[in-house]
Amino acid sequence: TDKRVPLIAIPIDQAPKDFVDNHAHYVHKLFVATIKRWPLSSLHPFGQLERELGDIGNIEIETEALLADNNVTTTAFGEKVEKCLPELPWSIPEKELTRRRDLRKDCIFTIDPATAKDLDDAVSVSRLEDGTLEVGVHIADVSHFIKVGSALDREAKSRATTVYLVQKAIPMLPNILCEDLCSLNPNVDRLAFSVFWKMTEDGHVLGTSFSKTVIRSCAQLSYDDAQTVITTGSLDPKIEIVGHPRSLKLSQILRKNRFENGSLSINSIRLSFETDEIYNPIDVSVYELKESNRLIEEFMLLANMSVAKQIAEFFPDQALLRRHEEPLEKRLTDFISHMKKIGLELDSSSSGALQESLDAIQDPDVRKVVRLLVIKPMQRAKYICAGMLSPDKYHHYALNAPLYTHFTSPIRRYADIIVHRMLEASLLNDNKFYLSKESCQKSANHCNIKKDASKLAQEQSSHVYLSVLLRNMTQASGPVIRDAVVVQVLDAAFDVMVPEYGLEKRVYVDQLPLERHAWNGSTETLKLFWTTEAFKKPSEDAEESKADGKDKSRRLSTLPAANPDTLDHPDDATNAYDDERGLFEDESDYDDDEDLVIVKSNQVEEDEDEAEGGDDEARRLTRIRIFGRLKVLVTADTTVSPPVIKVQAINPFAVEELVAPVVAEASA
Repeated sequence: TDKRVPLIAIPIDQAPKDFVDNHAHYVHKLFVATIKRWPLSSLHPFGQLERELGDIGNIEIETEALLADNNVTTTAFGEKVEKCLPELPWSIPEKELTRRRDLRKDCIFTIDPATAKDLDDAVSVSRLEDGTLEVGVHIADVSHFIKVGSALDREAKSRATTVYLVQKAIPMLPNILCEDLCSLNPNVDRLAFSVFWKMTEDGHVLGTSFSKTVIRSCAQLSYDDAQTVITTGSLDPKIEIVGHPRSLKLSQILRKNRFENGSLSINSIRLSFETDEIYNPIDVSVYELKESNRLIEEFMLLANMSVAKQIAEFFPDQALLRRHEEPLEKRLTDFISHMKKIGLELDSSSSGALQESLDAIQDPDVRKVVRLLVIKPMQRAKYICAGMLSPDKYHHYALNAPLYTHFTSPIRRYADIIVHRMLEASLLNDNKFYLSKESCQKSANHCNIKKDASKLAQEQSSHVYLSVLLRNMTQASGPVIRDAVVVQVLDAAFDVMVPEYGLEKRVYVDQLPLERHAWNGSTETLKLFWTTEAFKKPSEDAEESKADGKDKSRRLSTLPAANPDTLDHPDDATNAYDDERGLFEDESDYDDDEDLVIVKSNQVEEDEDEAEGGDDEARRLTRIRIFGRLKVLVTADTTVSPPVIKVQAINPFAVEELVAPVVAEASA
């Protein structure tokens, strides 16, 4: 059922012994196979059966399948890796303390999701004697524990990133580092790599410095804790944080300054699942970014920019940077022209101009839909080696920054570990870095591949969970009918989005129970003249076409909890956060933005008076326009792998009761 891969020829002797005689038993079983060769003279590749996973539709089996599909390493860390880890109990050697700036008496705190276990960043804000502020970002010094070329280093490089699924995370590093020795847990001494800025109250940076440090976090705040301060001005009496309100105010100023300087923020829908004790889905909601999420983000972005400048100056040929190219020109031009036709004037001359245009849209619902649509022309951010491109190619479009890198999440990204090593070498004035220009570019390419695979695995995990939830909801309560919003109108089809689930699909008019349809190109309006049938009965030709896989329905996708990699987000089943989260990067880091399109219950505009011929029974009219609303039926088929989500338009004039629909299907 998965059209992404060709039919693979596998020797029958590799199949289970009873496969031929009892083949029906294996119809709903999942196997892992690999393609070994594909001769030019053959229509299909030849492969090898690796192992049987289990039953289709089972969450854990589907999860194993998607991890294998994305080449994610799930095996335990080997003995050679374990030998590279410090013995417990471990404490910071006295010699190491003398080499570092001691900040253990400073008020330093973390802000993360309540369930976070790998705390790799902390902040501090204090007032200096001259009245200015010293702002510090303190990142777990992971590179201290990972020696270049060691078995641990090779394994971390191979994995390249932590993979966050709905129900679990596949770590890049052993838990002893992720959740213990490197995690900036409260009230314990930890090694850190810190960035300091001397700032004015209005966020103007007067100076930047870097230092290896030892810190002792005084509190672990959740986003809810931070949001309480924002909304009420107070914090739980048990948590006394000196400077927290000051850091909040400063982050708001930094964010304001960033957008005034031309930064772009585009948010996509990300789903958050509620599960039972065995991780079965029981509810879903759109993840809502609060101001508290943004608080820590501004400091992380500034740290990444500052480190990028430092390593690019010291290692002009080897610096590992993060580049975000400008949008695809034709797609962006088409999008701007399309918006102009419907009365929205958008300026795409720069990221800042585009942001101003989006902010100027008065209707909040329309503004949110347009922000989702503008994602499509955008490109993903990528890691690059500075020496492989001219400096004018380093620019990060969404941030409108000349230089950017990843420094703030070394527990879950190998690229950050490389950057930590580069920064340390620059501070030691050691210009003989262990990676050549070519090796650095090779590492950048590997990190890009692994990051994209991690992002896809995360999206597929969300898709599996949504499919199972929809199946369960349908079985328990009947048809799942939701509001959808029209996001594009064509002459014989229209695209709709179900914001509650982050689904987008195309509905073809020839699959609807219509008397006829009419297209007005000047107003981009599609008129549908409905029959009284709830759903169109399939013809024999349609059934044959569907059986051959030639039907017009297309796969749906859950809109990224990132977005093009313009965002670099954190998306974790429990906690995540990417340093470019609202910007346009894939990440913030579990590894990751999300503004929900609020769809009211009003339907697509209906006007029976315009039905030509005046036959109310045979010619009932619905006008489909962009940003219009309509009801759709959402179903899931978990008997195939990957599971298929279908979104089907409902005839608003149907007099029959809802039956199992057979039209307007679009695979998700």
